[in-house]
Amino acid sequence: MIKNIVFDIGRVLLDYQPMEFLKSVGIGETEGMHLNEIIFKNDLWLQLDRGIITKDEAIRKYCTLSPLHTDSIHQIMNTWPDMLTLIEGTSELLRELIAKGYHVYLLSNFQEDGFNQVYNKFTFLKEVKGKVISYEAKLLKPEKEIYIHLLEKYDLIPEETVFIDDLKENVEAAIELGIKGIVFESAKKTREELCSMGVDA
Repeated sequence: MIKNIVFDIGRVLLDYQPMEFLKSVGIGETEGMHLNEIIFKNDLWLQLDRGIITKDEAIRKYCTLSPLHTDSIHQIMNTWPDMLTLIEGTSELLRELIAKGYHVYLLSNFQEDGFNQVYNKFTFLKEVKGKVISYEAKLLKPEKEIYIHLLEKYDLIPEETVFIDDLKENVEAAIELGIKGIVFESAKKTREELCSMGVDA
Protein backbone atom coordinates (compact mmCIF):
# COMPACT_ATOMS: atom_id res chain seq x y z
CA MET A 1 0.00 0.00 0.00
CA ILE A 2 1.31 3.44 -0.96
CA LYS A 3 1.52 5.81 1.99
CA ASN A 4 4.18 8.30 0.89
CA ILE A 5 4.28 10.44 -2.26
CA VAL A 6 7.41 12.42 -3.09
CA PHE A 7 7.39 15.29 -5.59
CA ASP A 8 10.27 16.92 -7.41
CA ILE A 9 9.80 20.69 -7.76
CA GLY A 10 11.26 21.90 -11.07
CA ARG A 11 9.18 20.93 -14.11
CA VAL A 12 6.82 18.95 -11.88
CA LEU A 13 5.31 21.51 -9.51
CA LEU A 14 6.90 24.65 -10.95
CA ASP A 15 7.80 25.23 -14.59
CA TYR A 16 11.36 26.22 -15.44
CA GLN A 17 12.14 27.62 -18.91
CA PRO A 18 15.47 29.52 -18.95
CA MET A 19 15.41 30.62 -22.60
CA GLU A 20 11.92 32.07 -22.27
CA PHE A 21 12.98 33.83 -19.07
CA LEU A 22 16.04 35.37 -20.70
CA LYS A 23 13.90 36.66 -23.55
CA SER A 24 11.38 38.11 -21.08
CA VAL A 25 14.05 40.22 -19.36
CA GLY A 26 15.19 41.74 -22.65
CA ILE A 27 18.15 39.52 -23.51
CA GLY A 28 18.47 38.83 -27.24
CA GLU A 29 18.51 35.34 -28.71
CA THR A 30 22.26 35.11 -29.42
CA GLU A 31 23.27 36.48 -26.01
CA GLY A 32 20.55 34.35 -24.42
CA MET A 33 21.90 31.14 -25.94
CA HIS A 34 25.38 32.02 -24.70
CA LEU A 35 24.20 32.89 -21.18
CA ASN A 36 22.01 29.80 -20.97
CA GLU A 37 25.11 27.67 -21.61
CA ILE A 38 27.34 29.74 -19.31
CA ILE A 39 24.90 29.85 -16.38
CA PHE A 40 22.21 27.18 -16.40
CA LYS A 41 24.14 24.40 -18.15
CA ASN A 42 27.44 24.97 -16.37
CA ASP A 43 28.85 22.76 -13.61
CA LEU A 44 28.72 25.84 -11.38
CA TRP A 45 24.92 25.52 -11.39
CA LEU A 46 25.27 21.98 -10.04
CA GLN A 47 27.72 23.22 -7.40
CA LEU A 48 25.09 25.75 -6.32
CA ASP A 49 22.49 22.97 -6.17
CA ARG A 50 24.90 20.84 -4.11
CA GLY A 51 25.42 23.75 -1.73
CA ILE A 52 29.20 23.83 -2.01
CA ILE A 53 29.52 27.39 -3.39
CA THR A 54 27.60 30.56 -2.61
CA LYS A 55 25.64 32.66 -5.09
CA ASP A 56 28.26 35.42 -4.86
CA GLU A 57 31.06 32.95 -5.59
CA ALA A 58 29.15 31.62 -8.58
CA ILE A 59 28.53 35.14 -9.93
CA ARG A 60 32.23 35.96 -9.72
CA LYS A 61 33.10 32.76 -11.60
CA TYR A 62 30.41 33.30 -14.23
CA CYS A 63 31.71 36.83 -14.81
CA THR A 64 35.24 35.47 -15.24
CA LEU A 65 33.95 33.03 -17.83
CA SER A 66 32.04 35.74 -19.71
CA PRO A 67 33.48 39.17 -18.86
CA LEU A 68 31.51 40.93 -21.60
CA HIS A 69 28.20 39.95 -19.99
CA THR A 70 28.73 40.83 -16.33
CA ASP A 71 25.67 43.09 -16.08
CA SER A 72 23.41 40.43 -17.57
CA ILE A 73 24.91 37.74 -15.31
CA HIS A 74 24.16 39.79 -12.20
CA GLN A 75 20.64 40.49 -13.45
CA ILE A 76 19.94 36.82 -14.19
CA MET A 77 21.38 35.50 -10.95
CA ASN A 78 19.34 37.97 -8.91
CA THR A 79 16.03 37.40 -10.69
CA TRP A 80 15.99 33.86 -12.14
CA PRO A 81 13.56 32.46 -9.50
CA ASP A 82 10.96 34.78 -11.03
CA MET A 83 10.79 32.43 -14.02
CA LEU A 84 9.25 29.65 -11.92
CA THR A 85 5.51 29.39 -12.45
CA LEU A 86 2.86 26.89 -11.41
CA ILE A 87 2.38 23.84 -13.61
CA GLU A 88 -1.32 23.32 -14.16
CA GLY A 89 -2.84 20.74 -11.85
CA THR A 90 0.11 19.49 -9.82
CA SER A 91 -0.17 21.78 -6.80
CA GLU A 92 -3.87 20.86 -6.66
CA LEU A 93 -2.98 17.16 -6.85
CA LEU A 94 -0.43 17.58 -4.06
CA ARG A 95 -2.98 19.28 -1.81
CA GLU A 96 -5.64 16.66 -2.56
CA LEU A 97 -3.24 13.87 -1.60
CA ILE A 98 -2.44 15.60 1.69
CA ALA A 99 -6.15 16.06 2.40
CA LYS A 100 -6.72 12.34 1.81
CA GLY A 101 -4.11 11.43 4.41
CA TYR A 102 -1.09 10.63 2.28
CA HIS A 103 2.32 11.71 3.52
CA VAL A 104 3.69 14.09 0.89
CA TYR A 105 7.35 15.11 0.63
CA LEU A 106 9.61 17.16 -1.61
CA LEU A 107 12.89 15.88 -3.09
CA SER A 108 14.57 18.41 -5.36
CA ASN A 109 17.88 19.64 -6.71
CA PHE A 110 17.77 23.31 -5.76
CA GLN A 111 20.17 26.03 -4.63
CA GLU A 112 19.65 27.85 -1.35
CA ASP A 113 18.79 31.37 -2.50
CA GLY A 114 16.37 30.26 -5.20
CA PHE A 115 14.69 27.69 -2.99
CA ASN A 116 14.09 30.17 -0.19
CA GLN A 117 12.44 32.55 -2.64
CA VAL A 118 10.08 30.00 -4.16
CA TYR A 119 9.35 28.39 -0.78
CA ASN A 120 8.10 31.73 0.51
CA LYS A 121 6.28 32.62 -2.70
CA PHE A 122 4.46 29.33 -3.31
CA THR A 123 3.00 28.57 0.10
CA PHE A 124 1.66 25.12 -0.85
CA LEU A 125 5.29 23.92 -0.67
CA LYS A 126 5.09 24.46 3.11
CA GLU A 127 2.13 22.11 3.44
CA VAL A 128 4.16 18.93 2.87
CA LYS A 129 5.22 16.60 5.67
CA GLY A 130 8.94 16.96 4.93
CA LYS A 131 11.57 17.82 2.36
CA VAL A 132 15.07 16.98 1.21
CA ILE A 133 16.63 19.77 -0.85
CA SER A 134 20.01 19.16 -2.47
CA TYR A 135 21.83 22.23 -1.12
CA GLU A 136 20.99 21.19 2.45
CA ALA A 137 21.89 17.54 1.97
CA LYS A 138 25.01 18.32 -0.12
CA LEU A 139 23.78 15.59 -2.47
CA LEU A 140 22.22 15.59 -5.93
CA LYS A 141 19.74 13.40 -7.75
CA PRO A 142 20.29 10.85 -9.21
CA GLU A 143 22.93 9.94 -6.59
CA LYS A 144 21.50 7.05 -4.59
CA GLU A 145 22.63 8.66 -1.33
CA ILE A 146 20.04 11.46 -1.61
CA TYR A 147 17.19 8.93 -1.84
CA ILE A 148 18.60 6.95 1.07
CA HIS A 149 18.83 10.21 3.02
CA LEU A 150 15.13 10.89 2.36
CA LEU A 151 14.11 7.36 3.40
CA GLU A 152 16.18 7.47 6.59
CA LYS A 153 15.28 11.04 7.56
CA TYR A 154 11.55 10.31 7.52
CA ASP A 155 11.66 6.56 8.25
CA LEU A 156 9.99 5.69 4.93
CA ILE A 157 9.56 2.17 3.58
CA PRO A 158 10.58 2.17 -0.12
CA GLU A 159 7.74 -0.09 -1.23
CA GLU A 160 5.22 2.29 0.37
CA THR A 161 6.71 5.30 -1.43
CA VAL A 162 6.24 6.83 -4.90
CA PHE A 163 8.64 9.36 -6.40
CA ILE A 164 7.53 11.75 -9.17
CA ASP A 165 10.22 13.50 -11.26
CA ASP A 166 10.44 14.87 -14.80
CA LEU A 167 13.79 13.16 -15.51
CA LYS A 168 13.82 9.45 -16.26
CA GLU A 169 17.28 8.93 -14.76
CA ASN A 170 16.16 10.38 -11.43
CA VAL A 171 13.13 8.09 -11.33
CA GLU A 172 15.22 5.05 -12.30
CA ALA A 173 17.64 5.75 -9.44
CA ALA A 174 14.71 5.71 -7.00
CA ILE A 175 13.32 2.48 -8.49
CA GLU A 176 16.70 0.77 -7.97
CA LEU A 177 16.21 1.34 -4.23
CA GLY A 178 12.72 -0.20 -4.25
CA ILE A 179 10.80 3.09 -4.49
CA LYS A 180 8.02 3.20 -7.06
CA GLY A 181 8.47 5.85 -9.73
CA ILE A 182 6.56 8.05 -12.14
CA VAL A 183 8.20 10.11 -14.89
CA PHE A 184 6.17 13.31 -14.90
CA GLU A 185 4.48 14.40 -18.13
CA SER A 186 1.33 16.12 -16.86
CA ALA A 187 -0.80 16.30 -13.73
CA LYS A 188 -3.54 14.32 -15.47
CA LYS A 189 -1.22 11.47 -16.47
CA THR A 190 0.43 11.45 -13.04
CA ARG A 191 -2.99 11.17 -11.40
CA GLU A 192 -3.81 8.22 -13.67
CA GLU A 193 -0.53 6.48 -12.84
CA LEU A 194 -1.02 7.00 -9.11
CA CYS A 195 -4.50 5.50 -9.39
CA SER A 196 -3.04 2.47 -11.19
CA MET A 197 -0.79 1.96 -8.15
CA GLY A 198 -3.79 1.98 -5.84
CA VAL A 199 -3.49 5.59 -4.69
CA ASP A 200 -6.76 7.43 -4.11
CA ALA A 201 -5.95 10.28 -6.48
